[in-house]
Amino acid sequence: MIEKISMPSSIRLKYLTGVDTDGKEMFKTRTINNITSSVTDELVYGLKAMLEEVQNSPIAEFTRIETSKITQS
Repeated sequence: MIEKISMPSSIRLKYLTGVDTDGKEMFKTRTINNITSSVTDELVYGLKAMLEEVQNSPIAEFTRIETSKITQS
């Protein structure tokens, strides 16, 4: 039997840092690791709202990356 085990997830933040000389938007990416699988998507999204309040740059993309381990038992 194949078993799927949830591993800690990560959150990737992509935020706008400015515009270059050609008018192209510049972004920076940050990752927050080791978010336990029991943390709900609602709580994760609440974190986004809190981070937006303290960031000087707007968050352009907010992604939760979930990882699972697949084993055979």
